[in-house]
Amino acid sequence: MPILQSTPSTSVGIGDIMVRGTVGLCILLLSGCHSAEQPRGNRTLTATIGYPEPHTVFAPGGGGGGPAFTSSKVLERLARYNADQTFSPVLAERWVIAPDAKSIDLVLRKNVKWHDGKPFTAEDVAFSVRDYWKKYYPDSILDFLEDVTVKSPTELTIRFSRPVPEFSLLKLMAGPANYVLPKHLYEGKDILLNPVNNAPVGTGPWKFKQWVRGSYEEFEKNPDYWVRGEPKLDKLIVRWWREPASRAAAFETGELDVGVSNPVPLGDVQRLQKNPKLNVSFQEEGLAVSVYFNVHNPVLSDRRVRQALLHAIDKKFIADTIYHGLAKPATGPILSSDKLYYTDQLPRYDYDPKLAARLLDEAGYSVKADGTRFRVNLVASGWSEENGKVGSYLKQVLGDLKIPAILRVPDRANSLKALYTDYDFDIAYSQGGGTPDEPVPELALLYTKAGISKGLIFRNASRYTSPAMEDLVGKITVEVDPAKRKQLIQAFARLAMTDVPEAPIVEWPAHIITQRDVRINSQAAAFYTDSWGSATKGK
Repeated sequence: MPILQSTPSTSVGIGDIMVRGTVGLCILLLSGCHSAEQPRGNRTLTATIGYPEPHTVFAPGGGGGGPAFTSSKVLERLARYNADQTFSPVLAERWVIAPDAKSIDLVLRKNVKWHDGKPFTAEDVAFSVRDYWKKYYPDSILDFLEDVTVKSPTELTIRFSRPVPEFSLLKLMAGPANYVLPKHLYEGKDILLNPVNNAPVGTGPWKFKQWVRGSYEEFEKNPDYWVRGEPKLDKLIVRWWREPASRAAAFETGELDVGVSNPVPLGDVQRLQKNPKLNVSFQEEGLAVSVYFNVHNPVLSDRRVRQALLHAIDKKFIADTIYHGLAKPATGPILSSDKLYYTDQLPRYDYDPKLAARLLDEAGYSVKADGTRFRVNLVASGWSEENGKVGSYLKQVLGDLKIPAILRVPDRANSLKALYTDYDFDIAYSQGGGTPDEPVPELALLYTKAGISKGLIFRNASRYTSPAMEDLVGKITVEVDPAKRKQLIQAFARLAMTDVPEAPIVEWPAHIITQRDVRINSQAAAFYTDSWGSATKGK
């Protein structure tokens, strides 16, 4: 079946914020409209993200928001996933899915060069599919990958052993980390440990120049970029701060042009909204922040205990107080902004501490002679100020239930190590879960065996497995009928909220801050991982 390959890049101005599409909590375009006229002013865009400085510029195994932000300016995907749930060509110029839905033919852009001057070809795509995507991004449709055939430098065919859903196939080409890597720099090397990851070579609008650790990363204009007229600026600087409050001051002084993914503490947002030089928007792609239960803990392996503890958590208090009213209580693994698959017909865990205590008693965990039920190791991931505050709240909640908790709020590196390498927690509070589109494969990795991979982050930290869940996800993977697929996905959400190995607590729409003279046109569903070649500054 032929697939819509492209829609013209257009912009709609709404006051000072430009918005495209209606899906999710996504911001797609920033202040002002696209102009062919070269802007006046500084030729450097200075940006930041609301995460600590990462360990690498590009993290092939998944490294969270920081590496995703920086690598997306250098590396590119075959396609772009848009806010209106359509797909646009990037390195793939066009594609056709076979009538039997078992293969896709790709035609790549011609005359595209890697930043080191080498030509980009179909061999790079074939290598990336076989040796990168399949090995390091467990995607259930890649389980059915049969062959990748290179027909010419710009043509190839990807074949599967069984029919695959159209959306899943196209989302594979536009996946968050499904970049095309240069075969000549990665073949025969350990992709995860390749030194090139700290100085990536891509096809994107920005060429990596240097990383001054503890301060900034510098990217320069790619003069050979395949998009005519881009990038429009000469330099991109990504600044890193240890203290989030420092970012707020940098916006006020004009030192920062743009910040994504909650760049300032929520307590500063209202003040910055009143600054006439700044735009503040809450329409960037949102996320769920969740409680994770380590089901290898003998107590927490009991589903009744997990369900009981959720009744002791006041989600509304967390959303209104800790998130300053800028978040809302979550109801399940699929975000409420997903108009296609969201359902509220799920098991509920309304705030009721007395019920929580009674359910713990019924599960066999009454208060013992020493005044405790059991003890837990509690971790709040250290990449947002709010996580630590919720961690303190959870410690109090658990204490009220006579469950002493030792709380740790490690820095970014040690948080990732505790959750995804050492599994050194009983209960954790961290970003993850929630999806603005199809739950397979990304969200399903939180609940399936495919997501249990020691050292690979933002996967199945709970190490939960269930034959019923594996069966459901397997059916979703291959179901091509939209109505049946919807039924299966909603059944997935119900089972996830019944077993609750992890439970979303709040939906948090990330905010973006920009100076009013900054313009970045984008159709992407995830603005912060778009390439930003269109960025301009000036009146």
